Amino acid sequence: MAASNFVNVTSPQHFKDLLSADLNRVSCLNFWAPWAEPCAAFTKAVEGEATKFPGVLFLSIEAEELADISESFDIEAVPSFLLLRRQRGVKDEGRVISLGIGRLWSFVPLQPVRVLAQLSALMP
Repeated sequence: MAASNFVNVTSPQHFKDLLSADLNRVSCLNFWAPWAEPCAAFTKAVEGEATKFPGVLFLSIEAEELADISESFDIEAVPSFLLLRRQRGVKDEGRVISLGIGRLWSFVPLQPVRVLAQLSALMP
């Protein structure tokens, strides 16, 4: 069973409602596609780790089905993982934290905890 803070986004309105519910909460956007093998492994790992970060909202977004959302964040490849707070990208040394397929591949299936461990410092 999925953690209550791991949500499959079903529509652009659903996405907007989830983000608007708590603007101070860190949200992790996981963009994926059913045909991309690395996506399945990464999503499964993230879903399993979500229980360790109850203050973080994990949103699973099928990139092609919800293209409006993907395009709004300039997602060009899957899997991609983006951290948000106050509906903006969380910055690390002035850069928005966004992991594309190249960096994500190094975490799958090894330790997605490496990505998620950084969340502790981002939480208020």
